[in-house]
Amino acid sequence: MAATTRAVPALLLVAAAGTHAWLDGQVQGARPPVMHPNVPSYPVALFHGLLRGRAAADIQWLRFASYAGDNRHQAVRPALQPLLRLVLDLDSGFADAWWVGALILSTEKGGEREAAAVAHEAGSHFPNQWRFPFLEGALQLTALFNTTAAAAAWERASALPDAPPYLAQAAGRLRSRDEACLIAQRTAEQILDMSPPGQGQAALAARVRDLKVECTLRNVEAAVASYRQREGRLPATLDEVVAAGLLGGVPRAAGQPVVLAGDGSVNLAAPVPRIHLRGHDAPPPPGSAP
Repeated sequence: MAATTRAVPALLLVAAAGTHAWLDGQVQGARPPVMHPNVPSYPVALFHGLLRGRAAADIQWLRFASYAGDNRHQAVRPALQPLLRLVLDLDSGFADAWWVGALILSTEKGGEREAAAVAHEAGSHFPNQWRFPFLEGALQLTALFNTTAAAAAWERASALPDAPPYLAQAAGRLRSRDEACLIAQRTAEQILDMSPPGQGQAALAARVRDLKVECTLRNVEAAVASYRQREGRLPATLDEVVAAGLLGGVPRAAGQPVVLAGDGSVNLAAPVPRIHLRGHDAPPPPGSAP
């Protein structure tokens, strides 16, 4: 049993609770993150499965748990998606397998879309549980950068029994281009900060880093646009934007200064791919970030 409880660090179960608390604080005033009663701890989620008496599903669930939580199983990590689907086919009523499985898949390279699909499908099996459309929205926002889908999922969640009141307001804020990037960044930060050490943290940290850079660049772009509107021309350098009082200083992100191109676009000194926030931005060029 010790090996079982060691096998999966749950990755995002506690993180999801912290995200709930952060969003609630953004809407209603800051307060410390707390565990939400609808978010099971990982041992509870695991033992729910073991005590269900669904032997075939439980055996496959333990395999999934072991592979997901142990770095020694790198060779079989591509099997995580079909293995989770097998568990869910064997026991579609295993709610915690839908929840934990989607969270784990979301940290696997290439697993983000399947994770969101699992969370979406879970909503049809558990139509009165707001946590599944909430999870779908969080994954759409922080892993797929789809603000429209995230807002729609959170709006669905807000209409279900016992849903926290901040969800509808957070969904509305996602529809604002000025706020969407910050909400995505803070949500990703909370997921990373609250997740226990283990498999998947590198992917989460990369998402946070990329979103921080993107939000910084968007803030600078807004300042440049304000300068252009005020002065009737583009600034020659960001120092002019700072001198105009539109920036507190030339920003840095990921250890690099932000630089201004002649056409008014901004990027880091060593350019990085920009994140396309679907629902607010024009379609990205081929090969760019999602």
